[in-house]
Amino acid sequence: MIKLIQYPRAKNFPGYSFFSVKLETYLKMAEIPYEIQFSFENKKFPREKLPVITDENKTITDTSFIIDYLREKFEANVDASLTDDQAAMAEFIQRTAEDHIVPILMMWRWSDEDTWPTWRDQIYALMPGALRAVIPPLVHKHMKKRLWHHGVARYPKEERLIKLDHSLKALSYVLGKQDFVFGDQPCSTDAIVFAVVGNIYFDPSLEEAAEVLEKYPNLIEHTKRMLEKYYPEYLR
Repeated sequence: MIKLIQYPRAKNFPGYSFFSVKLETYLKMAEIPYEIQFSFENKKFPREKLPVITDENKTITDTSFIIDYLREKFEANVDASLTDDQAAMAEFIQRTAEDHIVPILMMWRWSDEDTWPTWRDQIYALMPGALRAVIPPLVHKHMKKRLWHHGVARYPKEERLIKLDHSLKALSYVLGKQDFVFGDQPCSTDAIVFAVVGNIYFDPSLEEAAEVLEKYPNLIEHTKRMLEKYYPEYLR
């Protein structure tokens, strides 16, 4: 059976890790049996990132490569019905979510000093006591440097909010009045949109981003629809 190794769940959403939520949601979509191991020990694994999966004696990293592996092994392609145009659009949406929106959101969590305490306390609540005093401050320092080198930290918050608004507006336009990104049935693109938008909506450290999100109610409804379909326990 597939073992999914990922960060622990959030209090009111399946996870604070965008990529863990993306991958677990894909597993649910594809109806692939799996078990979860929660961990903060990302440095044990190749690339030193979570989530990863293990299958027999193999460890696979990077959610895109993991999904490729799952599609091939289990013949579980939830994107099989997409047209070539939709598949191309799906790639652009994924890149927008993962490579543009996520770094902006990471600024609120790990770099901005006014929201860092909120994020720090949320992380503390999930960690074993021995790790609480050590890990968050170290990661805080590391992430500030990493986000500066990425480039996103060189923009003031006001400009980051504009960039976020542009991206959410584009996602909202693509979704339109449909239940899911490409129609009546969800695909892997819905998994990453759900992971990103859901974190904006439910994470208290992203309150300013959530104020931007409120302009696009169809994205919020999409998040609730995905919760109802795959994680109904979070709606109770």
